[in-house]
Amino acid sequence: IILLLSIVIYTGYLTPLTAFGLVLIFSIFSSCLEVASDGYYIRIFDKSEQAEFVGIKTAAIRGGIILALVFFVRVAGQLQEDGVSKEAAWGRAVGFASITLFVLAIYYLFGLPRAIDDKAVKSSGGFPLLTVLIEYLQQRRSWAIIAMLLLFRFGQGMQVYMVPPFLMDSADAG
Repeated sequence: IILLLSIVIYTGYLTPLTAFGLVLIFSIFSSCLEVASDGYYIRIFDKSEQAEFVGIKTAAIRGGIILALVFFVRVAGQLQEDGVSKEAAWGRAVGFASITLFVLAIYYLFGLPRAIDDKAVKSSGGFPLLTVLIEYLQQRRSWAIIAMLLLFRFGQGMQVYMVPPFLMDSADAG
């Protein structure tokens, strides 16, 4: 998906609707992958290993945010300073991001732990995600938990996305 986004940006066919659609699809895939990996590691690790995994995962997420918001933005800015068009510069930066993700995927394939006796969990019927969501929403005060999570994360999310505009100019320009 990211490579497709890179090609769309590079060729100049990026419209707001296209960008929204591709980012939405990427977000859905990313969320599904994170939920699946969390469940997998909960099943194969004991409590102390789970705590270690959470620390590593948090560090990796923070590192990825820094890499994406500092390095890739800087690459795109440097390419634009060298005379490359805005679309081509951002297309190349996003393409570099997709290559980075591909290399990491190869590493994950061979470097991450595997469960020796892992077996598929049988579903009781219906769509499992919908069943879990309904059970969660039936809990007492689930709306308060959801509201707290959304409000708590809103400030952090706004802060993270306001960093790149300040990295686009030199330090002398403020």
